[in-house]
This record gives sequence, C-alpha cells and structure tokens, in this order.
Amino acid sequence: MNEVITYDRSKDEEFELDLGDLTQTLHTRKQNKAYKWIPADSESLFLHNIKAYPNIKDLKKYEQDPIEYEFNNYGFRTPVNFKKGLEGNVFLGCSYTLGIGHHLENVWSWKVNEAIGGNFINFGIGGAGIGTSARLLYAFKDYFNYKNVFLHIPHPYRYEYYEPTTKCFNSLSPAYKEWPHKLLKITDHSRVVLADDTNMFTYYMSNLAWIEQVCREKNARLIVVKDIPFGQRKKIWENWVRIKSNRSKVEIARDMQHPGVSYMEEYARLVLGAYNNPDYINFKLPNKNVQPKIFTRELI
Repeated sequence: MNEVITYDRSKDEEFELDLGDLTQTLHTRKQNKAYKWIPADSESLFLHNIKAYPNIKDLKKYEQDPIEYEFNNYGFRTPVNFKKGLEGNVFLGCSYTLGIGHHLENVWSWKVNEAIGGNFINFGIGGAGIGTSARLLYAFKDYFNYKNVFLHIPHPYRYEYYEPTTKCFNSLSPAYKEWPHKLLKITDHSRVVLADDTNMFTYYMSNLAWIEQVCREKNARLIVVKDIPFGQRKKIWENWVRIKSNRSKVEIARDMQHPGVSYMEEYARLVLGAYNNPDYINFKLPNKNVQPKIFTRELI
C-alpha cells in the first residue's frame, strides 16, 4: 500500500518575491558607453558588404560618416540620462526603435519625439519583443512622468525570460535557427511550441494588456501603429528616392538588414498622424510580418 503524504497548509507563510532588476535592458549592460558597432550592425558584416556591393554609394557614405551608438546611464540609446521625475515621451520596441544600422536622427522614434517635443525616453532594444517592453514600462512607471507612450513591435515571436545565473534578461525566438540555442538550451519540440500562433497570440495580448494597464495608471496616452508590411516598403523607397533633395542622403541601414531611412520617415509620419488624431484607434493585434514555422516545419 502506497504511503499518503499530507501537506500541512497551516504552516504556509507569505514570502517576498525575489525579483531581478526589472530596469535592465537585454543580454548585456551598456551603461554610459559608446560603441561603433553593435549586433547586428557588425564591422565584419560592413566590410563584407563594402566588398560584395562596391556600387552601393550609401555604404561609402558610412565610411565617411560612421555611426556611434551612445547609451545613457541605464544602457538605453538616448542622450537623456534617466533620473527620478524625468518628464518626456516613452518609446517601446526593438531594434527598429533603438535604430540599429542608423544614425539616431534617422530613427522613427527620434523623429517623432523631435516633432512633439520633450525628453526622449527610448526603451527600444535590439531583439526585444513585447514582453520586454511591458516589463520596462512597469519597472519605470513610478520613476518618470510621461503623457505619451509609443509602441512598435514588428516581431511578435519573441519571448523574454530571466536567467538567474547571469542575472540578465534574454530574448528567445523560434524564427532564427541558431539564436535560441546560444542562450538557452531548448528542444526542437520547444521551438515548435514557441512558433505556434496560439502561444504567440496569448503572450502578446497579455503583455499588451499589461502595457495598457500601466498607461491607465499613469493617465498616459498609448499609441500603437501597425508596422508597414514588407510588400509596401519598396514603393515607399521608390517614392523617397524620387525626391531630389533625398538623393544626397543615406537611405539604407548600414547593416543592410534593417529597413532604411525611407521606412523610418514613413513610419514616423504614420505615428504622428495617429498622435494628432484624437479619434485614432490603436492597432491591437500582433503584426505578422514574419512566419517562424518555415524554420520549424520539418520538426513537426
């Protein structure tokens, strides 16, 4: 006869949550540092592209006017150091919002902030998903005073987790063959689960609800504009280069992987249009510009 183990609940206690530093960025700490290169905008990739595409003039322009990524006292790409009581506009997102491959003045978030005025509170982080954005907005909710929060998440299949051994937050995505296995050992079946639309949808919507709740608590306006579909970006670029004054400017991102300046300007225009429209209704569904199952179909 098996022994029945009973649990005495009368001895239960209430314990304090042992949370990591919720104000961290992702992967590494970059406080008060400047970099010439950051992933995916690497020097080796740039040198390869210069050699592989010698006729692309924009790459030559980056040789003459290189990018410098400057990070503030908390490790975010903004010239504004964070301090309690800081007023400004909050920008949530991934590398599109951080501006990988771009001078800061060419990034959509900077352009929007310059247009409306105020301190630039840029929470854009390379590789981030909506979970990272929700965590950061919550972590700093009693630290800043802000009336506007702008959210841009083009890649919904990214899941944040905390690694207690390194005390860092990391981002996991099944949309890349190698990336998940570099930071966390997961099985092929786990990748299939992460690539499932149902799991992505519930993760995305629960974190969006968290962001909305923080905005309600702060009496701040949340603005979410749908990402520009890949199929429309070529037309945007064609219209941009037709403008004579643009022909002397850099258009492509230096890493040639992120969208160019024409995209950044158009997305900034769309966001400002939403901001200036008191009747604008937020886009609340995850953008599905990527299909991670192409990397996991063979595992199903």
